Amino acid sequence: MNGLSVPESFISQAATVICRYGWQTPALIFLGTGQPFTFLSGQLLWLAQPALSLVIPSDIVRQTALLLEEPEAVQVLITKLETEGANPT
Repeated sequence: MNGLSVPESFISQAATVICRYGWQTPALIFLGTGQPFTFLSGQLLWLAQPALSLVIPSDIVRQTALLLEEPEAVQVLITKLETEGANPT
């Protein structure tokens, strides 16, 4: 167990999707801004979850909010984005 509240498989899937759509650089800039912005973004996702759940599965919204609230999970995502960007598949 890695101690994260977000499964590492979800973090890996998020990194893959971000890279697939070419959002790696904007995501790295956003995630690199630091804890206050990522935490606030997670809180906004909780507020928007009822509306977002109409178009996005609520489990994905929930896990994304948890990821953004946890500094260790954000760091794992940054590492995966940097790794996938260096080694595109």
